Amino acid sequence: MKEKIRQIALSAGAEVCGFANIDRFIDLPVEYAPSGVYKDCHSVVALGKALPKGLSQVKPQLIYNYFNGYLVTMVDDILFRVAKQTEQMFGGFAVPIPCDMSGSWNDETKTAHGILSVKHLAVQAGIGFMGKNTILCNERFGNLMTVGVILLSLDLPSDDLCKNYCPPKCHICIDN
Repeated sequence: MKEKIRQIALSAGAEVCGFANIDRFIDLPVEYAPSGVYKDCHSVVALGKALPKGLSQVKPQLIYNYFNGYLVTMVDDILFRVAKQTEQMFGGFAVPIPCDMSGSWNDETKTAHGILSVKHLAVQAGIGFMGKNTILCNERFGNLMTVGVILLSLDLPSDDLCKNYCPPKCHICIDN
């Protein structure tokens, strides 16, 4: 079942897809726990799609920002279609979480926070690792991925965690 769902996601346009069983989230703070949003969550599907690498090489930044916004819409569309197909094929419930939806605002840090930390869920599903600056990174796509998740009532096994590819003495992402 897991591999069929992965194939649905990849066929829908995702470039990466990973799975995490709910047991991976037992020790996480409540703001990262999928069961805080959907109490019957047994598994999480994380999927991602990357921007073309060339967009990081051009100025003005407006070009990058335009396509980043476009990619958010694309990933949300993929999430919706995968959730619908998963329910139709396997039963149960699938809850797509918008990949760029603020759930709260922190006045002290002047930052928005999503309903769930999608990047933390993506790490637990094995599609990336957390860089030293807390940006989600992937061996193939670097930090150019937009990711989203689907909370499932289906009980699926976890994928392996992704290896952290940050060189030990590198601090470029922190310094910039």
